[in-house]
Amino acid sequence: MRFEQYLSKICFKLGNPARYPRYRTGLRRPNLHFQSPSLLSLSGFHPFRAYSIFKGPGALKGNSLPTVNIPRFLSFSSIPKAIIRSLRLPVAGFSLVAGGVAYVGAQVQRASDYTKDVFDRAFNVVDTAWDKTRGVVNDATSINLPEIHMPGWMEKILRLDEESVEKRRQMQLRKTLEKENQAENESSSSGGDDNPAGVVVGLTGAVASNLTNDDENSYEKLNEDEKQRLAQESKDDRMMIFTKKMIEIRNILHDIQDDNSHITLPSIVVVGSQSSGKSSVLEAIVGHEFLPKGSNMVTRRPIELTLVHSKETTTPYCEFNGFQFGQITDFTKVQQILTDLNMAIPPRQGVNDDPIRLTICASHIPNLSLIDLPGYIQIHSSDQPVDLDDKIASLCDKYIQEPNIILAVCAADVDLANSTALKASRRVDPLGLRTIGVITKMDLIPPEKAVSILRNEHYPLHYGYIGVISKVPQLSMWSRNQNLTDIVSSRERSYFSAHPEFRELPVLPMLGIQNLRKNLIHVLEYTMSKNLQYTADSIRSELDDCSYQYKVQYNDRLLTAESYIAENLDVLKAAFKELSQKLDKNEVRALLKETLNEKILDLLAERYWMDQNILDWTKQSRTVDEHWQYKLDSCVSMLTRMGLGRVSTLQVTELLSKKIEEISKQSPFGEHPGALQYILNATQDILRRRYHNTSEQVENCVKPYKFEVEIDDEEWKASRSEALVLIQKELSLCQAAEEKIKKALGSKRLSQILDFLDSQAKSSEPLPVAHSAILLDQGRLMQYLQMRETILKLRLSTLKSKTCKLKESKYLCPEIFLNAVSNKLINTAVLFINIELLSEFYYQFPRELDQRLIHSLTSDQLASLVDENPRVKSQIQLQRKKQALELALLKINSLAMLERQTDTD
Repeated sequence: MRFEQYLSKICFKLGNPARYPRYRTGLRRPNLHFQSPSLLSLSGFHPFRAYSIFKGPGALKGNSLPTVNIPRFLSFSSIPKAIIRSLRLPVAGFSLVAGGVAYVGAQVQRASDYTKDVFDRAFNVVDTAWDKTRGVVNDATSINLPEIHMPGWMEKILRLDEESVEKRRQMQLRKTLEKENQAENESSSSGGDDNPAGVVVGLTGAVASNLTNDDENSYEKLNEDEKQRLAQESKDDRMMIFTKKMIEIRNILHDIQDDNSHITLPSIVVVGSQSSGKSSVLEAIVGHEFLPKGSNMVTRRPIELTLVHSKETTTPYCEFNGFQFGQITDFTKVQQILTDLNMAIPPRQGVNDDPIRLTICASHIPNLSLIDLPGYIQIHSSDQPVDLDDKIASLCDKYIQEPNIILAVCAADVDLANSTALKASRRVDPLGLRTIGVITKMDLIPPEKAVSILRNEHYPLHYGYIGVISKVPQLSMWSRNQNLTDIVSSRERSYFSAHPEFRELPVLPMLGIQNLRKNLIHVLEYTMSKNLQYTADSIRSELDDCSYQYKVQYNDRLLTAESYIAENLDVLKAAFKELSQKLDKNEVRALLKETLNEKILDLLAERYWMDQNILDWTKQSRTVDEHWQYKLDSCVSMLTRMGLGRVSTLQVTELLSKKIEEISKQSPFGEHPGALQYILNATQDILRRRYHNTSEQVENCVKPYKFEVEIDDEEWKASRSEALVLIQKELSLCQAAEEKIKKALGSKRLSQILDFLDSQAKSSEPLPVAHSAILLDQGRLMQYLQMRETILKLRLSTLKSKTCKLKESKYLCPEIFLNAVSNKLINTAVLFINIELLSEFYYQFPRELDQRLIHSLTSDQLASLVDENPRVKSQIQLQRKKQALELALLKINSLAMLERQTDTD
């Protein structure tokens, strides 16, 4: 019973709202009510016994528990919460362990670094103190104390910094060598061998030897073959660097070549007859098929080929100098471009001496400078010029001059006595000192004959002959990217090894494409090295002349395309600023006033002055009828509905374009048509962007005047003065035209013509023609001008009279009212044209110039703009030449120092 009573009290408290606490405000806040104990908070209560309490045999009875909510101990929504709660402890433990491990590791590393630093400093202090002690003892006595070193095992344990250890070893070695030299000097000065310093020399030598012998790959441990191999590799590397630098200098000088330049660096010029195998030899040297091929003559221009060895280049690529092709890795595309460039020369022209410059960069090619020329021919085809053979010979003679090296390619199956390449080389190199013979198609002749040619006995050359089999077999799609040099070398080894005639020692270095590459490298390096001093002197001499010329003509003033364009832009902007100050609202108002005055005069002439009743209306009293009222209303309507926004905006834009063109032509840009076009395009683009918005704004603002125009007395008075000036000006023009006709025809003849026209007008029948049609036209024009003069004088007198003094007389004085209407239209249009067009144009134009002429143009485009001025072009070219010569001289001087140092070593 006690338990049932206790539960009933709990339910009573939960269900009775009166038991909720109330605050002073009288508002009940359920979320802050008193928390009554639940079943789960009872002492000894277990969830699994809840069913037995409420439904079991000992369950409560009666209505003591009217409503009881049985709790739900498991649901789908509680599963994620349970998982998260279960993972809290492992995650927290893992984080704690990871943080602890990281902290311990950091502390251990810190302690290790500190220990290393302490041991290193301590050893330095002990080493320094011991050296001083040894020095004092050696000076005072004859006892030589040994040096101390940190044991290797201690260095390994402590893992000291390798750089500090190496520095310490170098310092110790330097001290030892200094003491050794000092001891040798003392021994030589004393002249005896019993000096105690000899012991020091021995000890220091032993220490130095111990220090140098720490390296297992030291030079002393190498045998003679390895030493020769290292020496040869070092020589090849030096040769490769030297050749590469010289090729760089050659490219620098090639960019500044002109008629006054006589600096030439050696290159290897490849000559030979058509189908002699020139292209195959070059492709075997490069390792890729890239030269144009065909049945007809496809090489019509010289191809200046620069091979650059680069270890870092994983994928070979080509670059065409002077073209924007970029880096091309597909050699098939290179072959197509070369074919197109050559075939651009028409067959009727034959050949062209304008070279194609191609640079190939790869890791498997040597540093070489080659020039491929059109092959010699014996007879021309029907579509080729008659003197094609002479043109080819002249082109080849131009390139095989000294100091270039001649690579004469001859087919083995053609007798050398008939070789056109050897014949051409003999003309410029009689002794064969600059000629290398290449015998192709060695597999087409007997080995005995091939060996006899390679022995260089019948047609001797200084560099001899090299036999190759450079014909590349037909490659499949899978092997197209394979290195051709390896393929050709493999075929050559197979052929030459199969014939014992080629195994003789003197012949071996004369076989194969690999030996050809080596010989070309050595010959080119030797020739460049031999001409090094001469080239340096030539560059220095030309640099002196260029510097003197630049000083005299341009006072050493540095000029670049960017600075030149910027300076000219400043000049143009200054002129534009003056224009913006002059071309203001007053200028625009005067322009529009002139336009509307012409429109007013046209309306007056059409609606009033051509009316037959104009004279009577002008002379009559102050009466106004509907006829003249309609005329004025129609004139006002036509004036306000003429499309003022479009007309005024168009006139202002045309004026701006004209003014900008004038100041641009007067500026330094007047000598640059390309830059002038950029400026005019910028002007048109800005005005085009502002045109529609400005015209719409003006039209919207003058729209009220299309329905009603109100004028006050001041406006009428000002318009009356302007109308008088306008009519007087028109009268003066009319009188000037009459005087011109009188002077042209004469007063007497003019009177006769006018009398004839009057008689003809009064006569009912046509009169005989007494004057020409031209004279009659002049007479009719004179009659019209006289009538117009009479009307203008009458209207001028009317405007001056009291009739037109007040604004109520607008129908009697339409000239004044129309002038007042035009003034209102002009003032409104000028206001919005100034805001929407002029202000925006004056703000955007300088910025648009900077964007188009400086920021958007590349260096090549800027250079092309500057080159339009011949004077500036010559200055920049001379400046570039001077800078290029300075760079070339610096590079060649460094190479000369390297050569002298190498010779000394």
